[in-house]
Amino acid sequence: MVSYKLNSLKAFMNDLLAGDTFDRFQITEASIQTGCTFTIDGHINSSFYSSEESEGLSARLISTWETVKPFCYMAMKGKKLPVRFKIILLAPDDLAQLLLSESGLAMELSEINGFFMNIKYEGGVLGIITGTSLNTFTLDKTLDKLWDGYVRSLLEPYDVV
Repeated sequence: MVSYKLNSLKAFMNDLLAGDTFDRFQITEASIQTGCTFTIDGHINSSFYSSEESEGLSARLISTWETVKPFCYMAMKGKKLPVRFKIILLAPDDLAQLLLSESGLAMELSEINGFFMNIKYEGGVLGIITGTSLNTFTLDKTLDKLWDGYVRSLLEPYDVV
């Protein structure tokens, strides 16, 4: 787990809300506080969809950022900045598999609960905290280091500290 502070708030927010840099990530939850608080649970509610629509969703249990991003954008847009927001993104399975392959560890993808980016804005400060969740116990921090390095490289354009 590593905490990063981003100095290029405007560039990051533009990429997060209008670009496609983070679109393939999944969103587990979001909370946006403006004049009121908006809360989003990214877990897919399959009962909302028709049987044909559900077939396309069966492989995923969590919405992609690309799907939820317009709602977050609508909640944040305006002349004033939000009071605070928190967005938790989860790496897609193909990225998790790539990191697992690079690690050289004798683990299966099913042993990884997720690689997370906790994006938090409050008081004019934008921070990102990385997190790795495994379904098995290990003292090996190889996956943590790979994920932290990946996130660091992803955040380089935003003047990360």
